[in-house]
Amino acid sequence: MVKIIEYHKHNTRLYKFRLYVGDGKYIKRTGFTSIKQARNEAINVKSQVLKGTYFKPKATKVDDIFNEWFKLYCKTVRESTAKATLVYYSHSRIK
Repeated sequence: MVKIIEYHKHNTRLYKFRLYVGDGKYIKRTGFTSIKQARNEAINVKSQVLKGTYFKPKATKVDDIFNEWFKLYCKTVRESTAKATLVYYSHSRIK
């Protein structure tokens, strides 16, 4: 059973739900303008979970994005510029 909760943001009435999927894990969705929208999305997510077709999108790391961008960037600049960019990026990374 999914409980749909009403909340207010910027003087508008919105709805959210939290769906238990087992192993102490929940799926949350917010920002629905009607109870019907929230209920339909909850039913959709629940059916995907039961079928096994629901997958949480993986978070992409900054290094992965930079590496993809850098491959394309190297084709458009001189080698010295690419090396300088790589040095700058390596010094600005949080370790």
